[in-house]
Amino acid sequence: MGKGDKRTRRGKINIGTFGNSRRKRPLRGAAAGIAKKKSATKKKVAAKKEAVVKEVDLNLAEAKRDEAKETKVKEVEVLETEEKETKAKESKTKESDTKESAEKETKAKESKTKEPDTKESAEKETEAKDSEKKETKVKEKTTSKKAKTSKKESAKK
Repeated sequence: MGKGDKRTRRGKINIGTFGNSRRKRPLRGAAAGIAKKKSATKKKVAAKKEAVVKEVDLNLAEAKRDEAKETKVKEVEVLETEEKETKAKESKTKESDTKESAEKETKAKESKTKEPDTKESAEKETEAKDSEKKETKVKEKTTSKKAKTSKKESAKK
């Protein structure tokens, strides 16, 4: 048992450790005052760090709350705009439905008023239609003749 043995006093002195065989004496005098000051400053610094961490945590919590409020407000605004849009669409469809129904009614009235009262008016209408058909046929023939003549002229050149 010598200097290398951890269990003996000599070994502990050599190694620089303390334990049951070699007790560590409390500091006395000036060294004790310095140690107390160091521990006090360490405690103050630790307290300041904790205060800063708490403040940061509070700020983060407030920021999260504010962000949550903003998102809720945005969601409410989106819902309100969607409701307005749906109401506008519904009103437009109602208006268009009423317009369509009004148009149908007017067409029905017009068709009733257009019905021939006598055979003469019916014959006049059919004659007018026939004359319109004849006029369109004549126009088509003249346009086709003009096109043929222009093709012939372009082929001659």
